[in-house]
Amino acid sequence: MKKSLKSFALLGMAGLMLTAVAPHVSAQDDSQEASTSEESVSSEESTESTDEAQTEESDLQVALNDAVVLFQEEYPNAEIEELEVELRNEEYRITIHGFEDNIEYEVDFSVDPVEITDRDEDNEDDNDNDGEALVLVDLITIDEASEIALEEAGEGTITDWDLDSDDGRVRWEIEIDGVENPDQDDDDNKLHIEIDAETGDILNVEFDD
Repeated sequence: MKKSLKSFALLGMAGLMLTAVAPHVSAQDDSQEASTSEESVSSEESTESTDEAQTEESDLQVALNDAVVLFQEEYPNAEIEELEVELRNEEYRITIHGFEDNIEYEVDFSVDPVEITDRDEDNEDDNDNDGEALVLVDLITIDEASEIALEEAGEGTITDWDLDSDDGRVRWEIEIDGVENPDQDDDDNKLHIEIDAETGDILNVEFDD
């Protein structure tokens, strides 16, 4: 973004030199250049629109991002160790777990709008805070994790999402209702899918016992 004054000066001189030696451009050439320019702009706008469509986030993803920001504003010195999302009675609830020194935080958020609905702070001296801080960078999103899980399950409705770190591996744990279990006749089956949050690889798939 930054350019030195020297660079600007050199560019200005180059421009003057090009103007001095450039041949006369006809109206037809002008028209061709304008047409080419318009096609280029149109192509760039089309590409930008396609990119925006490909990266469009769900309302749940936006709400989760907003909840993380709100948590960090409320507790600027705390580390986040776990993100939970639940779908109950057609409503989502987000819970963020964090810690700071000997204080543990558990904060609940509504989704529409994103607001803190409940919070719990445990500051007992015997807290050992052995949780691992999440580094929320270069991880697959809740949208991407959902797509991977549903593709693996083939059917059902996701009811629970959990993002945490275990032994240095960050993972999404997703629960899906309504998936047929070939080993059981019960329709009330819940499928658990564990996904590597960095690579998107499926780590484990199993039904409730």
